Amino acid sequence: MQRRVSQVFSVVAVIGFGAWLYAEPSYEPAIGLLVSIGAAVHQLWPKKSKQDYAILKSEFFAINARWNAEKELRPPNLDDAKWLLSEILDYLQTVRIEISEPEFHADIDRLFLKVKEAQSTRICLDGGVSYQKFWKDGSDSIDEVALLVEKI
Repeated sequence: MQRRVSQVFSVVAVIGFGAWLYAEPSYEPAIGLLVSIGAAVHQLWPKKSKQDYAILKSEFFAINARWNAEKELRPPNLDDAKWLLSEILDYLQTVRIEISEPEFHADIDRLFLKVKEAQSTRICLDGGVSYQKFWKDGSDSIDEVALLVEKI
């Protein structure tokens, strides 16, 4: 509704400044007409479609495939795994910028924290408990990002 009202007022501004410029040719109505045309174009420009997010989705699935390969590697490299989690954080940042729908922002912010917590897990000499926790938390957070990506 808000967007529709903004579109209507943008078009009304273009018509109004155009009429003013026609009735009284000077720089003031010309500037107003240029600005209102810019606003109308911005308001009437189509929003991104779901197909526009295909590249963004494929980027995530590439990172996810590398994560799964790292888990299967024997022995897995924790530094590389933590680096992949940082790539997931970068990916979430890109998604938050690209997605204009605010209903996704809360989920993205929650996932930032979850991935960051998994990334900052300290591996200790505790019989593999912290090691298993790292891989479980990392996989769980990446699975949640996958669910979010599917909703987009």
